[in-house]
Amino acid sequence: MPRPASALPRAAFPAIVALALLASAIGLLALSREAHRRVDERTRIQRLRSDLVRVQALGWHGLALGAPDFTIATQARTLRARVEDEAAALPTPPGGPDERERVERLVRELLVAVDGELQDLQASTTLQGTSDLLDAALDVAERHAIARTAAANARLLRGGLVVVGVAAVLTAVFLLVIRRVRRRGDERFRALVEQSGEILLVLDDAGRITDVTAAAVRRTLGWEAAPLLGRRVDQLVEAADAPRVRAALERLLRGATPRPGFEVALRDVHGGVVHLEAVGNNLLDLPAVGGLVLTLRDVSERRAMEDALRHQAFHDGLTGLPNRTLFDDRLAQALARARRGDGQVAVVLVDLDDFKAVNDSLGHAAGDELLIACARRFDALVRATDTAARLGGDEFAVLVEDRGDVGAVAAEVAERLRVALDRPFPIEGRELHVAASVGVAVAEDPTVSPLDVVRNADIAMYEAKGRGGDDLVAFEPRMLDQARERLDLREHLRGALERGELSVHYQPIVGLGDGRPTAVEALLRWTHPELGSVSPARFIPVAEESGMIVGLGAWVLERACRDLAALKAPAPDVRVSVNVSAVQLREPGFPAQVAAILERTGAAAGDVVLELTESVFAGGEQVAVALRSLRALGVALSVDDFGTGYSSLSYLRNLDVDSVKIDRSFVAGLGEQARDAALVRSIVELGHALGLTMVAEGVEDAVQERFLRDAGCDLAQGWRFGRPGPVEQARLWIVTDGAAARG
Repeated sequence: MPRPASALPRAAFPAIVALALLASAIGLLALSREAHRRVDERTRIQRLRSDLVRVQALGWHGLALGAPDFTIATQARTLRARVEDEAAALPTPPGGPDERERVERLVRELLVAVDGELQDLQASTTLQGTSDLLDAALDVAERHAIARTAAANARLLRGGLVVVGVAAVLTAVFLLVIRRVRRRGDERFRALVEQSGEILLVLDDAGRITDVTAAAVRRTLGWEAAPLLGRRVDQLVEAADAPRVRAALERLLRGATPRPGFEVALRDVHGGVVHLEAVGNNLLDLPAVGGLVLTLRDVSERRAMEDALRHQAFHDGLTGLPNRTLFDDRLAQALARARRGDGQVAVVLVDLDDFKAVNDSLGHAAGDELLIACARRFDALVRATDTAARLGGDEFAVLVEDRGDVGAVAAEVAERLRVALDRPFPIEGRELHVAASVGVAVAEDPTVSPLDVVRNADIAMYEAKGRGGDDLVAFEPRMLDQARERLDLREHLRGALERGELSVHYQPIVGLGDGRPTAVEALLRWTHPELGSVSPARFIPVAEESGMIVGLGAWVLERACRDLAALKAPAPDVRVSVNVSAVQLREPGFPAQVAAILERTGAAAGDVVLELTESVFAGGEQVAVALRSLRALGVALSVDDFGTGYSSLSYLRNLDVDSVKIDRSFVAGLGEQARDAALVRSIVELGHALGLTMVAEGVEDAVQERFLRDAGCDLAQGWRFGRPGPVEQARLWIVTDGAAARG
């Protein structure tokens, strides 16, 4: 493995040696100074001896001349003072305090003798004795000085040798310490690397493994390190990754570093795939390494997390099917292939009918369970080349590709999906039957955008839903024109109430027994300044789709309750019927809204009839609660357009209503279709058996009126009795008992 940096850097070695040599030099300098001091002592003693000689010479010279003042006395006194000072400055001789005391005693004797000689310069023998005494003292001091100088020189020599020896020992010890620290550093670095979670591979310039962290390999891959040595690293990775590894090694050999790291996959000892991120460095020129170093880090967990996040981003969290994003991407790719002449493309759009009723009645958990079950059936039915996706809510889509007649194939797929829904779904201990509206759109022109194809399928699906649901419709170009018209109507309808374009007309409802008016039905009318009179069949569905029906419906109810006072003036028993959309009834505050309108207008609840379509009564618990609240207010409830929705004749017994309106489609065939006549008669009889008031819609001639009267139908409305008109016209009709209208 690459050698780590030592605990003591190499630059510290010469610094420590220099410090050792400096210490040695300082020691030698101190010893040298001591030797110089000893030499200075010997020099001073020799200087005393010279002074003594001068004293002797001067003395004998003076005696020879017979000088009476004997000038040697002056010189002798000066020399005496110098001898006294020099003697005081002598250091302790090698013999210790006893030897020093002996020298000092001789000097004192000398000085006493000198003092005596200075008093009697005529006695030459005394001077000679003093000189001898001083000479003896100086001999002793000189011998001591020589001995101290020799001792100092010996100590200097020994000290130098000791310093050099100590420096050599320190250097050797230092080298041993460095070697041990480096060895321990290598061992510590190797232990740290081995315990690291990353695999280090050292490769030669041919890509063969020369060294590897055995513990990391064993921990990550379960392999032993020995069999890896000498093998090429590109032979260990998955075959698809081998070219990437070889390219990375080539870049390293050229001096480039492939950063950021590239990913490779290896098989562990159990055959599982381990994803590793590799980063390389070229350390061939580093003597401690001499190879290419690859650092491999296990990123399998990160890769799994990325795959999970990617799956979540492109798949529906509830059903596991591809979501809209992935569906649109695959649709775009399919259209690109179609543009190259590689097959054709179609989209099948599936929307569950009345799925909201399941959520409202059984709860969202049951609704989710139903969606999951539908997704499983759809995914099992489509071909391997197709894509089933959930676009959102209760809307599913299937992408169909085929080289032949893709329209026929898509229609076949759509029919299989509808058949799959025919089988009941076991949800929370009960069996649910689900129907769906299906739209199919073929990309006739492969240059269209994915959004256009999905839009066309969506238009066809809504066409199927507009036909009552549980139907399959293929897209036609005219449907796009109609969809654009609905969009334009939506924009025109928004704000129509504020602009005063909306009004309420009333159509009479008469008793078939006596022909007298009993009620009127409030009908919303729209007159646009450019479009003219817009049929309710056109704008009411648009209002329901956009949600504008909530506000419009409340306005119609309040307007009708206010007009009711004028209508009741000539006929106190007259009531008013108002249509209520399923969208309104699903609003949580709708019963409270009705109560507030009744209070503001002063209308009696019993004089107001709310007409609801059959599908409303299958709206689940939320709708059932709203109906009970309305019944508690005292308003009457009526089933409108009976026979066109989901009800059967036996279903009437479960409806808490006051009356039933037979749809005009049955009335239109009276006198011509015996089947319609029999059906109408059966509906009237069943309604009477249940205590309900039966009302026939769309009565236009006397034949229909007579049949309904003979069948026992209670009430009727239609052009036979009067067309819808403003409140003034309705009031006039009531005043005249409808005679003018029938005449």
